[in-house]
Amino acid sequence: MIKRPMSILPSSVTNLLITIIIILVPAIFLSIILIFYSSLENTLLITILFIGMVLGQFIVLYFSKSIVMRLLRATKIDHGWIYEHVKNIAKTANIPTPELYIIPDPRPNAFAIGILKSNSAIGINSGLIDILDERELRGVIAHEIAHIKNRDTLLLTTASILFNTLAISIDFIGRQLLFERKNALLGVGLIIFSFIFRLIFAPLIILALSRTREYIADETGARLISDPLSLANALEKIESFYSKQIDSKYYTDKRISNSLNMMYIQPIQNRDFLFELFSTHPPTQKRIERLKQLAREMGIY
Repeated sequence: MIKRPMSILPSSVTNLLITIIIILVPAIFLSIILIFYSSLENTLLITILFIGMVLGQFIVLYFSKSIVMRLLRATKIDHGWIYEHVKNIAKTANIPTPELYIIPDPRPNAFAIGILKSNSAIGINSGLIDILDERELRGVIAHEIAHIKNRDTLLLTTASILFNTLAISIDFIGRQLLFERKNALLGVGLIIFSFIFRLIFAPLIILALSRTREYIADETGARLISDPLSLANALEKIESFYSKQIDSKYYTDKRISNSLNMMYIQPIQNRDFLFELFSTHPPTQKRIERLKQLAREMGIY
């Protein structure tokens, strides 16, 4: 049987609640530090900087869709059979139709972007269209729409922004405490904690969230189109492509690709013994097995 999250709430509602918690925890943690050490002359400045950094990053990310698509040299599509699939699946998912972009990249991949359902988009590499049939591509589109429906982009973006901002703020407070004789040792501790949190704990938490959301997006997308095997077959073809490690002069800039790894349906990175722990996605074979099990439960495999 497929192991599902123990929740009576829809994935989108669960994600919204998790997002709220992720917002509150850093804010409360920072507030506690400021309350107990309110002797800091720049307490108000730290608070304003924290709020400013968070809001600033969200504003940038709100407009990131057009920036990313421009960097990827993507072409917006508003007609044709691929767009019709996007529109129909979005209607089934009860969300606004995401914008559709085709990216001139021979690597088979796709991703969803946008922190709001009303401002979202799906990018599909030309290489994905080349190796998948229509049914398989429909499965991939359903997976990406599931991410939008479940607010996965908002969840992961919020976690990343707030964890990073919290680490910067704690580091800043620690450095200020270094100048107070009675709090100098605490300042050193906060600086060390900030470094470890930003380097190890925050990334691991975000990666774990990302892997969990991939499983849920797989199932949500499969149920939207009542066809788990379409995505399973697509993942097998995509995995086969990357296992051959094909190279091309048309590849997207690696810096751009790496920044999109968490959003891609299949991450672009090497496999090693730490791959699963530090990967944005679960192992492909596990995803395929779960999709086939879901198909058996639905009586279509």
